[in-house]
Amino acid sequence: MGQVAPTTQHLKEPAFLLIVLTGIDGSGKTTAAEATVAAARQAGTEARLFRNYAGRRRMSLLGARLGVQLPPRAADVIESAVRTFNVLNSHRRARKFHTLVVMDRHLHCQLALRGMHGLPRGRFIPWLIRTLPAPDLVIYLDIEPREAHARILARATDAERLEDLVSLRDAYRSLPEFSGFTHIPAGGSTGEVLSLVQAAISGAGRQRKECGTAGPRRPCPRPPDRRRAGPRLPILHPAGPHPPAPCPVPSGPDTPRAGGALPRPAPGSCRCPWPCPGTSGPWS
Repeated sequence: MGQVAPTTQHLKEPAFLLIVLTGIDGSGKTTAAEATVAAARQAGTEARLFRNYAGRRRMSLLGARLGVQLPPRAADVIESAVRTFNVLNSHRRARKFHTLVVMDRHLHCQLALRGMHGLPRGRFIPWLIRTLPAPDLVIYLDIEPREAHARILARATDAERLEDLVSLRDAYRSLPEFSGFTHIPAGGSTGEVLSLVQAAISGAGRQRKECGTAGPRRPCPRPPDRRRAGPRLPILHPAGPHPPAPCPVPSGPDTPRAGGALPRPAPGSCRCPWPCPGTSGPWS
């Protein structure tokens, strides 16, 4: 994928953006997160990547070596403890940064794993999701389980059953939070997926700028739902009277879709962490 020469106009005083990547195993979460942060840094924007693993791969490999498989409930206790620690630590460290923060996995992933194993959601993790700072964007990398299974077999670092991937996909879709995720097709090349992720983050950056970022935050009016990307998470703006009209958003569909084009924002209105207005970046 070609790189775009960085500009500085839209990089001045960049808005803080918290982006979370989710999806079934083999969807490319880690690859997309690393590529997104690398592209932002190459464009001159400070960006940080935090990984919220649960230790499933290590436990799976250790169990296979010892010939022991933990019961789902026991495995969930360990995974939940590890992931919760990593998520809390990531949010603590993210407070030190004021530009782009990308998290590879989050607590939503643990809820999906519980659903895959038929375990209850519990109360603590849903409460923690509501209590922690809300991400500006939760991206769900959407891929067919069969293709994800082929990727897992190709990398040969762990093992997942196809039926488990199907169950995990269904568990994600059954999450109450799933309607607020932004869905991105993840079956293409790394460059194609990165372009779609960049476009989604750019849209979140514009909305954050338009709604404001300073002071106590509360939900502002949600923009209209997008057809193929699902409704967005509520955007936050400073406390005080609401603007007379909903937060301005481009009149056309501005979320990424396979084979589609994105409207060009007005000059100076973009807060994305890489060049887009007036360049050959993700905007058409």
